[in-house]
Amino acid sequence: MATNGTTYMDGDFTVVTPISLPEMTAPIPGVNVNYILTQEFVQLEANFASLALNTAYPNAAGSSAGADFAGDDTLNAAGYILVEEGPLRDIGAGVVRWQRKYAILPQPHYDPVQVSYTFPGFMFEQIVGGIETLSVVRNPFTRSVPGVIEHRYFLAGTNTQAAIQSLETSNFVQAQQFLWPRDFDPPVPNEALQVDYIWQETSPSLGTYTSWIDNGTQTIVAQASQFDRWNGNIIHRQVITILPA
Repeated sequence: MATNGTTYMDGDFTVVTPISLPEMTAPIPGVNVNYILTQEFVQLEANFASLALNTAYPNAAGSSAGADFAGDDTLNAAGYILVEEGPLRDIGAGVVRWQRKYAILPQPHYDPVQVSYTFPGFMFEQIVGGIETLSVVRNPFTRSVPGVIEHRYFLAGTNTQAAIQSLETSNFVQAQQFLWPRDFDPPVPNEALQVDYIWQETSPSLGTYTSWIDNGTQTIVAQASQFDRWNGNIIHRQVITILPA
């Protein structure tokens, strides 16, 4: 407040001070869980310092300057980490106001999807006159089929190339492959052994694959997993699965 040209400050604006209770939101369609927490703060701009991502929300009285940011309500904010510092807004007298966004790692959830997928052809092995032959009994075909997207979330320790690469590598899911395990020299990478037809010598074998079809619940991965950033250092992975045909 200003009187006769003099500015009076009510409170210690050198420390981060919440000016609202936390606001909880459920940001994922179809999932009624409050994974996001936002809250408004004020501080002298000269004393402001952006927090590091992954900083834990202060959930206990006395855990930081300004004590328990959650106030006197019954909110349990354990597990929420900082994912974003909002823009600073000038409110006068050198004080700024901004929003901090916290999040908790979401649990896996699922969405429907329609997928265009090329299913393998079938070949049947038989021996005629002591000679092993392969007869085509089904050609590969492409069909639009229903699938399911599995969403999973992983926390990167830092936003660096090494940390992101390590997270993706350790959680990567390969698309279903149909391989011919050739055993003659020279050896070649598995990628060179991918085939469009399957029979008893492939992996999976024709017998195994048809048992998956008969099972009615066995799924295959239609596309290699995809990664993107959800919030802050929380990385989102999608894996699409379909029923074999």
